[in-house]
Amino acid sequence: MEKEKKKIKRKLRINYKGILFLIVFLVVAFFAVKGIFNMRIKNIVVENAYYLTDNEIIDLSGIGNYSKIISVDILKVKDNLLKTGYVDDANIKLSLNGKVTIIVKESKPLFVNMLTGNVVLANKHEVKKTNKYIGLPTLINYVTDENVYEELVKGFNKIDDEVIKSISEIEYSPDIKNEVTYDEYRFLLRMNDGNIVYINTPNIKKLNEYLKIYEKIGNNGILYLDSNSSNYIYEVEK
Repeated sequence: MEKEKKKIKRKLRINYKGILFLIVFLVVAFFAVKGIFNMRIKNIVVENAYYLTDNEIIDLSGIGNYSKIISVDILKVKDNLLKTGYVDDANIKLSLNGKVTIIVKESKPLFVNMLTGNVVLANKHEVKKTNKYIGLPTLINYVTDENVYEELVKGFNKIDDEVIKSISEIEYSPDIKNEVTYDEYRFLLRMNDGNIVYINTPNIKKLNEYLKIYEKIGNNGILYLDSNSSNYIYEVEK
C-alpha cells in the first residue's frame, strides 16, 4: 500500500510590529535628515583669537555668506583664514545644533618694518599696523641680504613676548672692519631701558635672558650677546 504524501501548508506570519517600527524609523530618519539639510547657522564661536576680534575672524572666514550649516565648506573656510596671513592654522567644527566653532592659531607679531609701515608676523606676512599691535619694536633700516632678514624673522619668533616689548628699535648693523665683513648677521637693538644690545641671529635666543641680565647691569651701557661664548660683555657708557 502506497503511503500518501501529505502536503504541509505553512502560513506566512507577518510581523506587523516590525513593519510598523521600520516605517516609523524611516519617517523619523527622513525628517531628521531634512532638518539637518535645512538647519541654519544659529551662532558662530571663535576661540584663541587675541589680536583679531571675533567679528574680524568671522568676516575673514567667509562663513557670514552661508545660511545653512550643511553648506559650510570646512576646507574652504580654513583656506580663507590662512591666506589672509593673520592665521597660521585653523580648525572648524560644525555641530548638529547649528553651532559653528572656529579655533584659530594667530601668527605672532614680531616688529614693525619702518620702510613699509607694516607689522611683520612670524609667518613673514606683513599686515597693516593698527592699534591692536602695541609695544612692538621697529626695524629702522633696510636689511640688504634676504637670507639675513629671514633669519631675523625666524629668530624673533623664538623670543619671549615680554622681551620683544622691551626693545624699542632694531637696526641692521653688520660687523664690518676695513671693508671686511666679519658678521653679516649682526643687529643693534635699542632697548626701552636705555641699554644698547648687539646680537646676531645665530645667538638671538640669548635675548630671552635679557631681563635677568638687566637686573645686574642697569641702564646706559652696551651689551654684547653676539658671541658664541656663554658669557656676555657689558660696557658702561661714559
